[in-house]
Amino acid sequence: MEPILLTMDERLLSQWPDDVAAYYRELAARRGWDEYTAHAFSQSVDYYRGLAEGAGERSYWRGPDSDGGQWFFEAVRDDGDGHRVPVRELIIEGDGSRRSRYSWRHLEDDLGGVPEGSLDDWIENLQEISVEEFEAAWATD
Repeated sequence: MEPILLTMDERLLSQWPDDVAAYYRELAARRGWDEYTAHAFSQSVDYYRGLAEGAGERSYWRGPDSDGGQWFFEAVRDDGDGHRVPVRELIIEGDGSRRSRYSWRHLEDDLGGVPEGSLDDWIENLQEISVEEFEAAWATD
């Protein structure tokens, strides 16, 4: 079956920046998503965008990765269920060789993505940090 290029929710895509819409169209085509999967994914992107751009309570977290690297998260409390939902994630490899950044603009790629669900399940392994520490890590190359 040939991938359908315009299976994403076009109403949502038209509200996103051109580079974001293009990235998700390409991702859907590359992965060969059917219409249902592409539509559901675009709904997820819009959910994360709403959290990221909304006024929800924010918290910032850092934790060790299994290879000696670090994870950084910005989480927003979802008013619907009260859980902390990660909206930005930065992964720094143990040797510092790679940084992966994920947000609503780039929820996932072939290497990883923003974790689904609540960050509350991971809190015991994470340390709360300041917004300044998070933003400093996010801004570094």
